[in-house]
Amino acid sequence: MPNAKIPNEPVTLRSAWQGADFKGNQSWIDIWSQPELDDLDRALAKVHAAGIPWHQIDRQQFELPIAGARLKRIADELENGRGFVLLRGFPVEEYSLKDARTIYWGIGSHLGHGVVQNNKGHLIASVKDQGIDYNNPNARGYVSRNRLTPHCDPTDVVGLLCYRRPLSGGVSTIASSMAIFNKILDEHPDYLNYVFQGYRYNLRGEGATGNIDEVTNHPIPVYSYFDDRLSCRFNGNMIKTAQDITGMPLSDEELKVINYIEGLAVSDEFRLDMTLELGDMQFLCNHSILHTRSEFVDGESDDQKRHLLRLWLNLHEGRDLEPDFANRYNTGPRGGCAIMVPPEQREYAS
Repeated sequence: MPNAKIPNEPVTLRSAWQGADFKGNQSWIDIWSQPELDDLDRALAKVHAAGIPWHQIDRQQFELPIAGARLKRIADELENGRGFVLLRGFPVEEYSLKDARTIYWGIGSHLGHGVVQNNKGHLIASVKDQGIDYNNPNARGYVSRNRLTPHCDPTDVVGLLCYRRPLSGGVSTIASSMAIFNKILDEHPDYLNYVFQGYRYNLRGEGATGNIDEVTNHPIPVYSYFDDRLSCRFNGNMIKTAQDITGMPLSDEELKVINYIEGLAVSDEFRLDMTLELGDMQFLCNHSILHTRSEFVDGESDDQKRHLLRLWLNLHEGRDLEPDFANRYNTGPRGGCAIMVPPEQREYAS
């Protein structure tokens, strides 16, 4: 995208926040009301009675005449506001994993459309330690207990439901990629050509071909300015491991840009930390928020083993994106991972 427009003015929207903006301020936490929780229960009972598989539920079938209004406001906050919301007060311990998954999918259906998260076809992924080392170039961070590097996921929104907490650790950290852009513009305008030109990504065997050595067909910009809107796509780990596949090492300057962004995202100036409680639902706009988490330690009992349910969503009323910028897995704009198992073996959740 060599002809992409590079803005030379800072982002002044609410999405360009800094960590200090939320010190002593919990306006980003929404609390479910009891009528809304009752609404969720009624919707669950209705889809159970209709015998609809959870992954086929849409917002018309998962009717939320009361809670739906809150979810509409949350969708707007994600797309047009600060870019993140924590929804608290869902009594997850009262539900089986199957019912919690169904409710969470139903909630997500009011925000957007679910996107496939891996080559097995999972629409809801279990974020928990499966003994995978994140230092492996083809490892997915959500199955590891290691600290993750700051990144954003490839869809409009990523959602996490805290089903079980770990013994310790696993603190979530987020930062505004819009505020980070402003910092780049102010301190390192020489980096702008790099972030708007972009990088190729290691697709870890989950792109269109399923080949473990597949990378994106084109460089994906860290920042894309399209239809008068700035959006971000960043995953330093996928960028750095792609160079080993392509045989084209990143220059010292290109690496410096990646490390600079990662450093800003966890700095005191930009970071906001949150510890997810049982039942918390965290929703982040990937176009304006970078996220990471600290290493965690599980306990011996099941109720001390960290387990989150993850959604990848494209919003019903999401922004327009430049087509190549939106093509993250060589599966087309806003496409998810390619499914590499036959239909009869497909799983919808891990």
